[in-house]
Amino acid sequence: MLQELLGRIELPPEQEIPGEKAEADGAVTEWTIPNTAITIAIVDVGPREGEFLFSADTVQRLHRFYESVKELPPKPGAVVGLYDQWLGTDTGPLALEEEVRNRLRPVDTSSPRSTMEGFLDSVNRAYVLVTEADAALRATPPTLTRQEAREI
Repeated sequence: MLQELLGRIELPPEQEIPGEKAEADGAVTEWTIPNTAITIAIVDVGPREGEFLFSADTVQRLHRFYESVKELPPKPGAVVGLYDQWLGTDTGPLALEEEVRNRLRPVDTSSPRSTMEGFLDSVNRAYVLVTEADAALRATPPTLTRQEAREI
């Protein structure tokens, strides 16, 4: 959902997103995408202490944010339709979520910029895997079994 949302809203130029220097200076503890309520904040306690992650409030309200922008035209090159496609799979979203999560690399969460870049990279790589598996399953005859597709 977040990928779909980010593919439809205006993001600031990369140089305006706080990077490692701002984080190292201690000047930034959270950053909100301009004109949105999507916030990346530093975690204060727990196993991910010191990492920049999308805030709990952002994650909790993500569906509402998505609903408000899903009819906007996507930006050029944006990956859209993935969320609806994911919901429509016959193995169920929770099973697929776990499989995809197990294939993604850890994200550098040392700054808002690296968190955003890591998230987008992970989703784009996951999309490529899903698209390749889907094409193989839809081929005539299919070039993969469903089990082989899940193992990609």
